[in-house]
Amino acid sequence: MMSPKKSLSSLRPDLIRFALSILFILIVVYHMFLIQLLSDQRWAASLIKEPLSDLGFSTVPSLTREWVPDFFVMSLLVVTLSSLTLLARSWLEAIVVLRRFVWLTGTLYLLRSITIIVTTLPCPRDCHPIQINGFRDFLWVGLTMMVGLYKTCSDNIFSGHTMIIVSCMMLWSIYGRNKWAILCAYSHGIIGILTIIATRMHYTIDIFLAVLLTFGLYSFYFSLVNEASQRISPSLIGLDATKGNGDADRKSLIMMENRLNSVLLDIVVWVDGLDLRLNTYSSIDLPTSSYSV
Repeated sequence: MMSPKKSLSSLRPDLIRFALSILFILIVVYHMFLIQLLSDQRWAASLIKEPLSDLGFSTVPSLTREWVPDFFVMSLLVVTLSSLTLLARSWLEAIVVLRRFVWLTGTLYLLRSITIIVTTLPCPRDCHPIQINGFRDFLWVGLTMMVGLYKTCSDNIFSGHTMIIVSCMMLWSIYGRNKWAILCAYSHGIIGILTIIATRMHYTIDIFLAVLLTFGLYSFYFSLVNEASQRISPSLIGLDATKGNGDADRKSLIMMENRLNSVLLDIVVWVDGLDLRLNTYSSIDLPTSSYSV
């Protein structure tokens, strides 16, 4: 339940930056759709039209209802964003959660644009590229794609559907407070990913790269947020997002990077032998300064 502690007028700077994040993602998405159209034209002119061999296609039964992945993605996205917004402890937390999602999603879409244009793979399903008649038509079709009127064929390498699913799973991992809700979100997401393979919407490698890049960017971003928070306010060093003293809003917004990276940190500790060299090791936090061990 949101606290009325801070009025919307006092949050004007945060709202302005949130509006800028919306503008950013709209520009990036439009750019990405134009890139997809260019990729389709290149694929249409190529000699390779048959789908590539894919282990996922050989394992997961085919599904002809192409709307199913869209349903899983959109339902998870709507439930995730609405739930985290309504359950936020304050307006500030709600704005920051949404703004972070928008910035990260826009950045991932920008990376996706690069992967689409540098390498064009044949479409994994029966598909016919959109016919473009001139530059104006090119710009117009890209605009109409933003409202779902057209779909392209060769937007492979990096699955956008999987990216949204994994992003929602990450948000539940970071902000979720109920383990059953988190479990439901993960189950919903995994089934959604399987439907992407079943409908032959993407190759399995597209999904693998989307999972890897999305998890990597979220982990990297939240680690930087934690580092920046400690540099701006050294009193935050070692402060858990759910414990300590001070302003409740500020505490709730300190990133819990350990919840994202705890398993990876344990692996690094073992591989690097930190537990052998540091006798005081009990649990490793992300470093806040440079040092040699």
